[in-house]
Amino acid sequence: EEHPYSSLNCGFLINSYIHSAILSDTSLKAYWKFNESSGDIINQSQSAVDLGTPADIQITGATYSQSGKIGNSLLFDGVNDYGKSGTSTSQYNYMHDDTSGIFTLNFWFNPTDETEAGEQHFFNTANLAGSSTVIGVSIYRQSDTISFLMGNGTTYVINFSTPATFFPDNNWHFYSLTWDKSLGSNNLNVKYDDANSQNGTIANTPSNSNHQYAGEIGSRNAGVSGFLHGYLDEMSNWSKVMSSADRTLLYNSGSGREIY
Repeated sequence: EEHPYSSLNCGFLINSYIHSAILSDTSLKAYWKFNESSGDIINQSQSAVDLGTPADIQITGATYSQSGKIGNSLLFDGVNDYGKSGTSTSQYNYMHDDTSGIFTLNFWFNPTDETEAGEQHFFNTANLAGSSTVIGVSIYRQSDTISFLMGNGTTYVINFSTPATFFPDNNWHFYSLTWDKSLGSNNLNVKYDDANSQNGTIANTPSNSNHQYAGEIGSRNAGVSGFLHGYLDEMSNWSKVMSSADRTLLYNSGSGREIY
C-alpha cells in the first residue's frame, strides 16, 4: 500500500512514497512473486537499493499461473524452461565479491519428483562448464541436497552441499541461503523451512570481478543445462544476511508470507 504524501509516517519511506511491508526491506535487491500470467516476472522490490526493471525476469518456456504457495507460481519443466534476470554481468556482484560479499536468497519450491537426479538450478551467475574457473555463484538442487558453489576465476571459493534431506517430499518448502564474507568461519548458512540448517565456510578468496552470466533462474549457462523441475514462488534476493527472526516471519509456520 502506497501513499503519495511522505509526511504520513505509516511505513518505510521509499522514492517519496510510503509503502507497508511486513519487515524492513532495507537491502532488498529483487523480489519476484511469480503472479504474472504472461510476459516478464516483475521485480516487486520497493527498497531504496532495489535493482529495478533490470532485475525483471525474461521467461522462456515456463508455465504461468500455476497454484503457488501464495497466489500463483511458475512451473519449470526440467527440460528447457528458464528465466534470465536482465543482461548485466555486474548487478549481482554483491553475492560473491571479496570486498563486502553478502547476500540472502529466499524462495519457496515444490519439486515434481523428490528424488530426481542431476543439477537443477534455482539461481546462477557463473559459467559452470565443468571447470573451477568460474566467477559468480550457483545455487542448485542435486537429488535431495542443496548445493552452493562460488568461484573466483581460478578455483572454487565455496563448493558446499547439504545432507541429503533437504527435499523431504513433493510439497512446498521454504529455502533460505545466506553468506557473509566478513565472517571468518561458518559464514554460509543453508536451511529449509524453519528448523533444518547447515553451515559452511569459504575455502579460498572470492573475486571482485564481474560474474559471467546475467542472473539465471531455473537453469545454468544461458539456458543450456541444469534445468529446474518444479514450482517456484516468492523468491527474494537481498544484499544482507537476513536475521533468523525475519526468515521465520517469511516462513510463517509453513503458510508463507508476502513481503508486501
